[in-house]
Amino acid sequence: MTSRVLGSASTGPGIVHLGAGAFARAHTWWATAIAADAKPGAWSVIAVAHRSHDVVDALRRRRGEYDVALVGADGTRTDRVRIVADAMVAADDPERVVDALAAPHTRVVTVTATEAAYRLDDSDLTDPPLSLVGQIVSAAQHRVRDGVPPPTVVVCDNVEDGGPLLRRLAVELADRRGLAEVADHLASRWAFPRSVVDRVVPAVAPGCEPDVVADPAFRWVIQSAFADVRPAWEEAGALLVPDAGPWQLAKLLLVNAPHSLLAYLGLALGHRLVGEAMGDATVRAAVEAALTNELVPCVPGAPRLDPQAQAAETVRRFAAQVVPHDLRQIGAGGSAKLPHRLGHPLRRNPDGGWPTLCIALWVLAIDRGQVTDPKAEDIAATATDAAQDRAARVLDLLGLDSVASRDRLAGWLAVLGDPDPSTVRDVVAAQLS
Repeated sequence: MTSRVLGSASTGPGIVHLGAGAFARAHTWWATAIAADAKPGAWSVIAVAHRSHDVVDALRRRRGEYDVALVGADGTRTDRVRIVADAMVAADDPERVVDALAAPHTRVVTVTATEAAYRLDDSDLTDPPLSLVGQIVSAAQHRVRDGVPPPTVVVCDNVEDGGPLLRRLAVELADRRGLAEVADHLASRWAFPRSVVDRVVPAVAPGCEPDVVADPAFRWVIQSAFADVRPAWEEAGALLVPDAGPWQLAKLLLVNAPHSLLAYLGLALGHRLVGEAMGDATVRAAVEAALTNELVPCVPGAPRLDPQAQAAETVRRFAAQVVPHDLRQIGAGGSAKLPHRLGHPLRRNPDGGWPTLCIALWVLAIDRGQVTDPKAEDIAATATDAAQDRAARVLDLLGLDSVASRDRLAGWLAVLGDPDPSTVRDVVAAQLS
């Protein structure tokens, strides 16, 4: 049953969103629709998918409308969102995407492109570009040429310092392309505020696009540093702060890192969903211990941010989760996620038991074919190595070879060669003792 209709008060397009996935629909666009109703303006979204037609075609069939079902312990509330003005596929029409990004009415660009998009490669030098960084640079080139003021780019991915990182990559690419003036505009005039997002949004079931299901818990912390006007996101519950750095670290370490441990440990013990896994006393004890001993000490306090309280809330959320969130989805792409999520605690303590155990369980999940990963073949190629050699190669693939203990990881890999659940439970019990 639909309880609210959101976004009808928007007066026209003002946002281009790169990455039209389920999370964007349940988090960023949902919040924008609430903001547009509270303080009307031209805040409709032009949705851009990278290659997939599924979401774009579904949105077009529904004239941009979709439902967000918020499923919690107290029941389900469904919001109908009417904030999408247009949708397109970048691979089909890259020039149209750049035109939308460069248009004067585009005041804000939001991004959910996953961790793997924040890098440069040879494809970024193509024109028109298909990559996230290439699209930003080409849009900046058009804006400089046409005298269009700069927008604000809000990264809504679980990437540490996502805004500054995207700025740095864009400036570097502009320099590589010989666009000195564009590089200067990106460095000094475009706004790339830090942003921290949080909402559990499972993958959409086949045939259900564009509708999404999500957990009611919502968080969005945004650095208050914009190039121009913005939607009133605070009306949806977003928190505008002078410095989002501590909040970003808290999200990575107190939500994302234990989420990864939960996923890989849960899979090793035969579980499929978050709520089911957290009902296992072994999994819950591991998550709580990792938070208390390894993760909370890495997060500084800040106004309105209490790391211990945040950790306790994470445990409560995971345990109470009703939305069926597949552990395989959470565990997918660990090679891109784990360096961000485990780097800080490993720098603090290279011999850290829980972070290195999480890496070993990730390797086990790949060995068993339980999760997908762009570096799965590289990990598989290490399967016959001695434990010390395998540990070294795994840490090198993750970019953590200089901060993590090879000996500790080698020990985990040796004992977790191909264990049954009882062996995994014994390993966790030993780490807890």
